[in-house]
Amino acid sequence: MTTTSHLGVTLLEQAQAQKEVTVNEALTRIDAILNTGAVSQAVSTPPGSPAAGAIYIIGALPTGSWSGKARQLAYFDQIWRFVVPNEGMSMWVNDEDLLYSYDGTDWVVPSGSGTGTVTSVSVTTANGVSGSVATATTTPAITLTLGAITPSSVTASGAITGSNLSGTNTGDQTITLTGNVTGSGTGSFATTIANNSVTNAMLAGSIDLTTKVTGILPAANGGTANGFTAFSGPATSTKTFTLPNASDSIACLGQANAFTKQQYFAQTTLTDASSISWDASTNQAATVTLGGNRTLSNPTNLQAGASYTLIVKQDGTGSRTLAYDSAYKWPSGTAPVLTTTANATDILTFITDGTNMYGVAQKGFA
Repeated sequence: MTTTSHLGVTLLEQAQAQKEVTVNEALTRIDAILNTGAVSQAVSTPPGSPAAGAIYIIGALPTGSWSGKARQLAYFDQIWRFVVPNEGMSMWVNDEDLLYSYDGTDWVVPSGSGTGTVTSVSVTTANGVSGSVATATTTPAITLTLGAITPSSVTASGAITGSNLSGTNTGDQTITLTGNVTGSGTGSFATTIANNSVTNAMLAGSIDLTTKVTGILPAANGGTANGFTAFSGPATSTKTFTLPNASDSIACLGQANAFTKQQYFAQTTLTDASSISWDASTNQAATVTLGGNRTLSNPTNLQAGASYTLIVKQDGTGSRTLAYDSAYKWPSGTAPVLTTTANATDILTFITDGTNMYGVAQKGFA
């Protein structure tokens, strides 16, 4: 029987019996080819329960009733029927949402359609931005190289924006810093840190005062207005200090020192209470006025070898007594009895071994 050249549709013959069979088969074939798309182009095994008129592009390794029909069209019309594709035939594939065309050998996605593989990209603009991707991939990462940006390529109010951009700037760009750190230039350039803009929290590690610091450390930063003006020498060498007053000298702890000005402890006042507390670390020369009969508690934070004084005064009523805790030791083991006259003053002087306070009393100062 004679068939058409492209789809292989059977033609009617003169005086043919049961012409309707031939016509219906031809219409079914045309309906399959002109339907809403192939179910898939990668199936090699005939589906068990295909829908009437369903059409497939047979996979590369067909089995069963599709054997020997690789990459042909198969449509179901009570039985599987087949169409040999011709070069240029196109078919939409529903499970991929892509348009495939037959190139004479295989079904392929035409160049420039769908979401196929990108093999190369090249970008060039008048502003010197170019780039490419050499490796074929469905999700290419495009690297751009940005050339020199000049006023002729970017306006003063313009901006370059984008995402996922990487590359190397091959031109000289001017960088301007503002805020606490200021400076401007290309490549390497000097910067200036504003006064009081660096805090202790910003400093990591320690500062080498012997080689990195000169000048007077301000009182606000832990120094004094009359502090050292310069220090020099590495950590293991003898240090040189320059003082603001050329006639002064430094007292060293490991040396005998002759002071030409008085040295003293600031006098502090202990809190009057039934049990009087004495923190020796901040009250080396102290005074207290008794407002009743009191007990002097054991002192805290004693330093062996240190001396301490306590001026004890009666209030305007007088007749106040003072008892002593166990750390206070007296000549012959007898604690002194205070002068009881109103507003009288007695002085207790101690030296300590770090545990006990060894004292004497001088009484009745008028």
